[in-house]
Amino acid sequence: MRCFVLTCFALLLFSAFSLATAVPASQEFPAGTAPSVLLVEEYDALAAAITSALKKFAPAHRVFAVASFAEAEARLTESSPALLIVDFDPPRPDTIEFLERIIAA
Repeated sequence: MRCFVLTCFALLLFSAFSLATAVPASQEFPAGTAPSVLLVEEYDALAAAITSALKKFAPAHRVFAVASFAEAEARLTESSPALLIVDFDPPRPDTIEFLERIIAA
């Protein structure tokens, strides 16, 4: 799994490049096995906007949005996304611990 920790502004600036290198849309996947993108975004409106951009730049990928680290960890026990995007502004003090936990898992 690749992990990018970006602010929303950086994601919008670099979404085409990041998605093109992290989860190329040109790959073929057997039915039901398309890679996924997990977005951790606390604000519903931003989650909707980022999800829309992700679907535009990587239409072959499933996009899941959650609002907290707890929800993200629960989702990560169910699947292994090709890309994890964490957007908290201001950054949360427990972000590094969250990333260490998912890398160790």
